[in-house]
Amino acid sequence: MFSHLLTARRSGKAGYLWEYRKLDKETMEVIAAMTGNRKLMEDLEAYRTSEESYDLCEAMKGIQEEGIEIGRELGRKQGIEQGIEQGIEQGIRGMAELFQELGLPDERIIGKLSEKFSMSRQKAEKMLAASKDKGEMPPCGRKEVEMYDIGIDMGGTHTAVGLVEGLALKDQVEFATDTEQGAEKYIEELSANISVLLERNGLKPEEITNIGMGVPGSFNAQTGMIEYANNLSFSEVPFRDMLEAKLGRNILIDNDANLAAWGEYLLSQSSAYSFIMVTLGTGIGCGIVLDGKLYRGVNFAEGEIGHMTLRYDGIDCNCGRKGCFEAYASASALVRQAAEAAQEHPDSRLYALVEGDVSRMNGRLFFQAVREGDGTALAVRDAYAQLLAEGLTNLINLLQPEELIIGGGISGAVELFLPQTEERIAKMVYSRASKVQTRIRPAEFGNDAGIVGAARLGDM
Repeated sequence: MFSHLLTARRSGKAGYLWEYRKLDKETMEVIAAMTGNRKLMEDLEAYRTSEESYDLCEAMKGIQEEGIEIGRELGRKQGIEQGIEQGIEQGIRGMAELFQELGLPDERIIGKLSEKFSMSRQKAEKMLAASKDKGEMPPCGRKEVEMYDIGIDMGGTHTAVGLVEGLALKDQVEFATDTEQGAEKYIEELSANISVLLERNGLKPEEITNIGMGVPGSFNAQTGMIEYANNLSFSEVPFRDMLEAKLGRNILIDNDANLAAWGEYLLSQSSAYSFIMVTLGTGIGCGIVLDGKLYRGVNFAEGEIGHMTLRYDGIDCNCGRKGCFEAYASASALVRQAAEAAQEHPDSRLYALVEGDVSRMNGRLFFQAVREGDGTALAVRDAYAQLLAEGLTNLINLLQPEELIIGGGISGAVELFLPQTEERIAKMVYSRASKVQTRIRPAEFGNDAGIVGAARLGDM
């Protein structure tokens, strides 16, 4: 006999609604722990004690324990989503068995399964046939049918849309992130690119299990609002509702730096209790994973280390403050510093590489000058390493993480600045006398991490 696991999902609130009332408290605690949702216990208790109930809830309670154990085991081995999904199938088979024991004819059983579980007749017939087979169910594991997810990484300059199977990025498309014309126009372009990705891979929208998205700035997972993003042209926008209305399905959304950290954590199979990833791009983002879960803060706006102050009377930041970390140590700040240095040293190799036009400066040209040993570029690199070290030292002093990962747009050249940065951190960090130090390393999976992290957002 098998459990009636959840049959309806309230995506967006990351909560789960149960179809039956008579769930015991221990079972609810198990599922609350599996999903990591603090509000889940309240939701389940309210539903359990409501007047709604199916006639078979008492009978279903008797087959609950084994299915929960199956779901828990799958959650440990292949992820929460897969464990829950397999548990649902086990539960449907269990219900079909009960209907047969009560003497209901096949046609009525098929109708009840279709109605209660919102499934097609073909699927209901398959479940009924499986319930009549008294042999062993297939071993818990990945379904034979290929199941895909879509992960969306909305960066300050580009948006990447990827097709993900498990933890493997199978294909992706990119387009420029243009938010000047508002959220609606951006969502239209995003939807069009999702369609291109699906068509290119011969897939239909219904063949996609989950869609997850990372967005810059402060995204409120309860309201679905992008409350503030200094690198976007809109804020206080009901972004999730607009996107779900356009795509006609539930969407999971979180901060882009959070999902880059989540993807890197999953792909690297890290065992660290405290795992922090800092992304150096248009700004500076930060994602924090504690005990295998993203830490989000009381208002889902944690990790904005780019807006810690390095110089209280320093450079203006587009967040409204002065002297922010990202105004000095983001990838865009490094390019600005390199352009200023090239302008001041027209006899430098750095200046020659931009052919006398400093507006052409970019990270690739700057690091080329560093590789060639240009004195001006090396001086910029050393000053940048000091600024980056100042901010990272503050972060280490605050949290003392086991692992600190450096990713983002310039992480591909990390060997040209991270050793100098680590050298300075070692001299400045408060715990420099300790035998145990934070392990600092470059990100291994580049931009793939943000896409995979978005696609696997539902696994937490």
